[in-house]
Amino acid sequence: MSNRRPAKGRIPLPPDLEREILRRGLIALYRADRRYKLVVAQDLRSLWIPLKHAHSRYTRFSDLCELAEEQVWHEEDGGSPHDPALAAYVQKIQRTVSKTMGLMFNDEPAIWVGGFVHADTSGHIEPFESYSAWYDRATVHLSVSRMNAVIRTVVPDDSGDEDLIEEREIDAISYLSFDEWAELRQAAHAALDRQVDRLRERFKERHGAFRNVQSLQRQQKDLRTLFACLYHRWKPHTDDNTRERLRVLALKIGIDPPSFRA
Repeated sequence: MSNRRPAKGRIPLPPDLEREILRRGLIALYRADRRYKLVVAQDLRSLWIPLKHAHSRYTRFSDLCELAEEQVWHEEDGGSPHDPALAAYVQKIQRTVSKTMGLMFNDEPAIWVGGFVHADTSGHIEPFESYSAWYDRATVHLSVSRMNAVIRTVVPDDSGDEDLIEEREIDAISYLSFDEWAELRQAAHAALDRQVDRLRERFKERHGAFRNVQSLQRQQKDLRTLFACLYHRWKPHTDDNTRERLRVLALKIGIDPPSFRA
């Protein structure tokens, strides 16, 4: 077995990170299109506004889909009626993904695309489907009472739950009269500095080798061609190699290739 290292700059990106970059590149092409903007502004937003107060906590479209399905099942079991407005909104997004955008996966509307469309409609933060590949995180919490101040630093574990990695208490010198603000400020800055150093080292370990993204840049042209095929139903006169690249690119993104459509 060869021990040769990959050529400098040719180390591939992790698959989930590459997929996320490609997905966002494809969605950006839709967001720049006037017809898509009109569908979001005129059709979808009018359906979302009546639901906004009751369902604003559902930032993920997949959660809204599950809620709509649960309501129908509950009604079929003799429970309260389902919310027709919610069902109409979910169905409209699914039709937008499948009919307007032409983005299917296994002959169903691509659920991950619905997340972006819902974010555009509701103003919620974009879906974090693959952000584990993008971000390392740390949060420094400060709490103060009359007796003391507490600095807690938490980071997410592999399951996404918070894991306490540092904790420091600063007691009030005078009973029930905390006034150690300078010490708290210094300790909080030190805790933050330690986490910046930790994140820097983890970033270098995980991403430092991925210096060259030319392969992604080369795929931008194919991404635009794929967008034209899916959205504008364009049928390009391309050679077999190009059609194969488009097929592989679509599957890498998580959508059905144009050549698989009826």
